[in-house]
Amino acid sequence: MRKGSELKLTKFDDEIHNRFKETFPELNVGKKLDEDEMKGVKGKEKWRNFMMTYEKTVNNAQLVGKS
Repeated sequence: MRKGSELKLTKFDDEIHNRFKETFPELNVGKKLDEDEMKGVKGKEKWRNFMMTYEKTVNNAQLVGKS
């Protein structure tokens, strides 16, 4: 079984991860996310802009996982 850090869901994983770190340097994935900040107007806009970068290259199901 692979570790999560070795799991690849798309061929864009490394690019998405690096861009995520550049776009959200203040987020520490080891700590609890400040939901109010992310759900605020600025947080939503920042997230939307980040996601729209991959709108045409990564299928939505690949980004959010399958139910």
